[in-house]
Amino acid sequence: MCIRDRYMVKLDGTIWCVEEIAKRHLIAVGISTGQVSIYHMQKLEEVFSVAGHKKNVSCLGVFRKQKKLLSGGFDKEIKLWDFSSPQNTNPLYVYKGHTGWISSIAVLQDEEKFVSASYDCTIKLWSVEQGTLLANFKSDKQTFNSVCLIPQTNFVAAGDRSGSLKIFNVNQDWKCEVDLQKVQSSLIQVKCVPGKERVLSAGTNGRVSIWSITKKTSVRHFETSKSSTFCHVRAVSYTHLTLPTIYSVQISVVAVSLKKK
Repeated sequence: MCIRDRYMVKLDGTIWCVEEIAKRHLIAVGISTGQVSIYHMQKLEEVFSVAGHKKNVSCLGVFRKQKKLLSGGFDKEIKLWDFSSPQNTNPLYVYKGHTGWISSIAVLQDEEKFVSASYDCTIKLWSVEQGTLLANFKSDKQTFNSVCLIPQTNFVAAGDRSGSLKIFNVNQDWKCEVDLQKVQSSLIQVKCVPGKERVLSAGTNGRVSIWSITKKTSVRHFETSKSSTFCHVRAVSYTHLTLPTIYSVQISVVAVSLKKK
């Protein structure tokens, strides 16, 4: 398959995370220098940039209805940004409580709460506006690499280093609705499939899988090159880690490949 780059933006530093801001033609980027930047991918221009963290920006959380963005970093902090104006260089709020670096953020459907995963073996539920910790789930051993919100539900899917995929009901004291033990080698990315009760997972073994939440089983697999596993599977969430370049078409290429196969 030939992949052609539609958009290219050169950056200083290594890209750690990239998220699309739906319907705005914007891409948010977290960089190893601690910088958080937002680009308009049709105009090819930077619309917002801030020195957000002391160390690597490891994850981003997107609001679909508001011009706000969450960023998590190696400094163990989560920050809320208002990108409606380039002059808004101070965070609206700083969320503190994790004791390990932040691995993933997912904003809930009502956009009043969000969940964060960390290398301190916890998933935390936060109030966006009040900045308070609402709930905390702690694993005995495993760190959580990734979390995502299942659309139109109160369920959160989480992947951990053991390769297990878990789905929690955040409105029922973190009741574990689905627990798929060691479905892959270490799960480094989980993403929810829009419009369907399915979860996309990617592991360090180079395999991308689609899981049915209701059937609690995999419905499709997609094998990537094991020689560049980390780069390939991170492309599930728009991320390319080896070069300071955004490849905005990679997620659509993966999606087409899964559909046709």
